[in-house]
Amino acid sequence: MRRLRGGAKNPKTPVLNLRNVGSTRISGFRILDITDLSTVPRASFDAVVCTGGALNYAHDREKKAVQEILGVTKPGGIIILGAMSLIGSVLRYAKALRSEKDKYGLEAMRWVLDTGIQDPQHYPVENKHYVHMMRAQEVDALFHDEPVEIVERRAAGLLALAGEEALNDAAEDEELWQLLLEKELEYSKNPAVLDCGLNLMYVLRREDHRVLTSGGPEVPKWP
Repeated sequence: MRRLRGGAKNPKTPVLNLRNVGSTRISGFRILDITDLSTVPRASFDAVVCTGGALNYAHDREKKAVQEILGVTKPGGIIILGAMSLIGSVLRYAKALRSEKDKYGLEAMRWVLDTGIQDPQHYPVENKHYVHMMRAQEVDALFHDEPVEIVERRAAGLLALAGEEALNDAAEDEELWQLLLEKELEYSKNPAVLDCGLNLMYVLRREDHRVLTSGGPEVPKWP
C-alpha cells in the first residue's frame, strides 16, 4: 500500500491520525485551509479524502473549497467527501430543540432549520460553533458545473439515530448486530434516506484532463 499524506486545519488532528493509521504509513502532514491549497502541487493525488465536516466550516467559501479539492486531484482520481447533514442532525439532536428555542428564540430556530447555518447574526451559540449543516441537494449543487462524476452517495450514521442505549442493547446479540450493520449499508444508499444520516458521504471521480488552476506548482515537492 502506498504511504499517505495528510492535511488538517486543527493542529491536534495529525496526532490523532497518526494514532489511528500508524506513523509508518504517513509520509507527511500539513496544517491547511481547505479554501486555499495553493501550496499543494496541482493534480498530484490519486485519491483525496475530506471528512470530519471540513466543508461545513468553509461557510461562504464552500465552492472555493470544492475547487481546491479538485485542483489537487489527478484526472481520474477519486474524492471521498463527507459533510454534516442538516436533517440527520435535527433528528439526532431533537431532544435539545426546545431548550435551544427557549435560549435563542423561535426565529433563530426557524433560521437554522431552514438553512442549516449557525452564524453570529442569526444563531449566536455560546460556544461559537458556527457551521453550515447541509442537505444533499446543496452538496450536489457545489459539484454541478465542475469536472467531476458523482459515483455514489450514501447516508452515514443511520443506526446512530436509534440512540446509544438501543445500539448497546443490539450489540450484545452478535448475530443481530451483524445483520443490522449489513442492513445499514444497504439502507444507506437508498435515496429516500440520504439526508437522514448524521453525515452525507460522497464518492466522486474527477473526469477531465485539464490541470485546474487551484493548487500549487506542477512538480510535486510536498514532503
